[in-house]
Amino acid sequence: AGPGGVAIVQDAIDAKKYVFNPDTRAAVRESLSLRDSFVIGHVGRFAEVKNHGFLLDVFSEVAGKRPNARLVLVGDGTLRGAMADKAEQLGLSGRVAFLGVRDDVPSLMQAFDALVLPSHYEGLPGVTTEAQAAGLPCLISDRVTRECDIVPNLCTFLPIGQGTAPWVDAITGLESAAHDMVRRNTCAEIAAAGFDSGRQAQNYAKMYLEKENGSTWTAF
Repeated sequence: AGPGGVAIVQDAIDAKKYVFNPDTRAAVRESLSLRDSFVIGHVGRFAEVKNHGFLLDVFSEVAGKRPNARLVLVGDGTLRGAMADKAEQLGLSGRVAFLGVRDDVPSLMQAFDALVLPSHYEGLPGVTTEAQAAGLPCLISDRVTRECDIVPNLCTFLPIGQGTAPWVDAITGLESAAHDMVRRNTCAEIAAAGFDSGRQAQNYAKMYLEKENGSTWTAF
């Protein structure tokens, strides 16, 4: 764009931090007593929009079908206590881990086998970018923007208005295929879509130089 142009700046991440590492995966799973488990992960604040109650209902059914399934919840918020109570009421206390706020999400992504995000609505959730950077399959609410579908064949969008069955089927299907899943390096796809911070830094430098040469940019 020329003078007066508009630049769209993505909410970028350092994709290299999330590249799958089997040694990190083994160490994290050992530390969380998840060595032989099928691990469903969720990262987000405990708020109504994130739909944790629905996620626990889904997991309760998955747990009945898959004895090795575990749910790991990362984050904090006003509904955390209520969700912990619900997990106990559903008989899931030993199979759901409430980890609170963590500063090692890139490593935790290595330990997950799937990211599940049944939100009532979202803009473009950064956690889906992080999960795809880790080569992680993502099951996402159909109320979330399709713009978060960055890496081919990693994102599946599911309805939250048709009960738990579609989610239970999708999760158990992923568990059945987990042993054959290859967690590949997706940095190239993340960068090509504009979500890598290194690539964004190059774009910032380019925009700055263009501004110095007389172009005017408004970044969003």
